[in-house]
Amino acid sequence: MAEIGARARADVPPGVLRGPALENFDLAYREPSPVLEDIVDYHWIVEWSVPAGEERVQPVVSHPSIHLTVESKRATVTGVVTRCFRRVLVGSGRVVGVRFRPAGFAALWTQPASGLTDDAVPAAEVLGAETADALAQVGARDPGVDADEAVRRMEAVLQGRRRPRPEGTQLVDDAVDHIVAHTDVTRVEQVARHFDVSPRTLQRRFERFLGVGPKWVIQRRRIHEALEEIEHGRAMDWSALALRLGFADQAHFVHTFTELIGQPPSSYETR
Repeated sequence: MAEIGARARADVPPGVLRGPALENFDLAYREPSPVLEDIVDYHWIVEWSVPAGEERVQPVVSHPSIHLTVESKRATVTGVVTRCFRRVLVGSGRVVGVRFRPAGFAALWTQPASGLTDDAVPAAEVLGAETADALAQVGARDPGVDADEAVRRMEAVLQGRRRPRPEGTQLVDDAVDHIVAHTDVTRVEQVARHFDVSPRTLQRRFERFLGVGPKWVIQRRRIHEALEEIEHGRAMDWSALALRLGFADQAHFVHTFTELIGQPPSSYETR
């Protein structure tokens, strides 16, 4: 297997919200091996330690991706989370995860990805008992298995399970990449026109292989942009930011942000 390299990232990646829990966990990344980079975006490893008798809540505004995680010997497949995901941390532990390319999970599962949206399902129900048993040996909490070895074991399972990707998956990957890279994209019709397909075709492909529509991806990119602007102290003028992100006005932006994050952008910035 090719060497698994570390991925350099900011201390707080877009989507991982600021809060007390950040003082109690470490987040690291690993690039996938070349044979898996068409379906895996990256591997991630979270380790935490919370004082006895206490708990920390870590909110995350997720990206348009399906994840496979192993915690202790429990493997879970989590579809795209449309709400703000909140994980309660207690004690200590480690999770080894895979963030798939937008349509990457279709190389492992033949059912519509929409069946996983906003749900976390035991891997045995999705990938079969044999694959789940193999994932249980990743060694997520084994003190004798470091993060790199755990990722290597995870990759071995994925390589043994994967199959050729169905037709239409590349369109979803390319369309999501295009939406994320081009902040001037504010409507599904722009994306469909760029790839010379109908909006309906784009919608069907997204629902089938990702689990959410392209409009949702555009909206989520806007919120991630807003969070990054706040993180870097560039979001003082909310009206200007709203227009720059493609919202109709400041009120629309504030409503969308508050509905997802749970507080207005000004309050989040202050916190």
